Amino acid sequence: MNRLALSLTALALAASPLVACSDDDGGSTTTDTTGGDSVYAQLGGQAGITTFVDGLVAEELMDPTIAPYFAGLGLGDAPTAAQLKACLVQQIGNATGGPEQYPTTVNIDGGFTCRDMAEAHAGLNITSTDFDTFVAIAAQFATDQGVPNDIVATLGGFLNAQKEDIVPAEMSVYEQLGEEAGIAAFVDGVVTEELKDPDIAAYFAGLGQGDAPTAPQLKACLTAQVANATGGPQQYPTTVNVDGGFTCRDMATAHAGLGITSADFDKFVSIAGMYAADQEVPADIITVLGGFLVGFKADIVEE
Repeated sequence: MNRLALSLTALALAASPLVACSDDDGGSTTTDTTGGDSVYAQLGGQAGITTFVDGLVAEELMDPTIAPYFAGLGLGDAPTAAQLKACLVQQIGNATGGPEQYPTTVNIDGGFTCRDMAEAHAGLNITSTDFDTFVAIAAQFATDQGVPNDIVATLGGFLNAQKEDIVPAEMSVYEQLGEEAGIAAFVDGVVTEELKDPDIAAYFAGLGQGDAPTAPQLKACLTAQVANATGGPQQYPTTVNVDGGFTCRDMATAHAGLGITSADFDKFVSIAGMYAADQEVPADIITVLGGFLVGFKADIVEE
């Protein structure tokens, strides 16, 4: 996730019903106050918002799950810390009724053009949990600074309204495993690991004999099965066009007569789980895959 991203997220903080506008030259204004009881005025105008942004960023950096997102500030096309804060000040000022413009270009550290939420966060894969953590920290900080509850609620509500532009739709397990190519490589590795165990290897001895699939056919069937189970477009059962073709079978038919014991089944699942962990597959996905395998135990084990 772009380290500028969570911050810029953070302060759509107040997107107000006011329509954003900009100067013809894209510049920013520096007026500190407006009349009346606008949220902008209650926050202390530009000077108060600048102080608020400084404190907020410092507070967010104290959280170990948020701090890494700021690590790339000033690298590539990311803004420097000063540019980021300046963008946030302009964004909050504009959103709360002030004269600031947003998006705009800030004349700091050589200049930086602030971006809208969707563009700033595109491809960053910000999780819903991280977004919610950032919002919670921002709300708590505002409360600690004596910002009235109604304004905190307004800021939080408008921030949450940006969530759809910032947090991408969650990837399916199929996508996280690298789709068909990634699953095929994973299956190949799992089979290799399983064959290192003599108890498991014995069950593979008949591959390519009689009506049993060849090793490549078995792997192709497993790939299709895992892909289908994890949200991919593949069908299962299906026919794979490998070694002359083979029609993959359901679990009960495929394992009938093999005499697979409960202990050996559990060992197979354990080896697959350890291999997945060694390949740095996320723990939640390992749990999903483990549940998928265990779901077939009644069809596979013959006591």
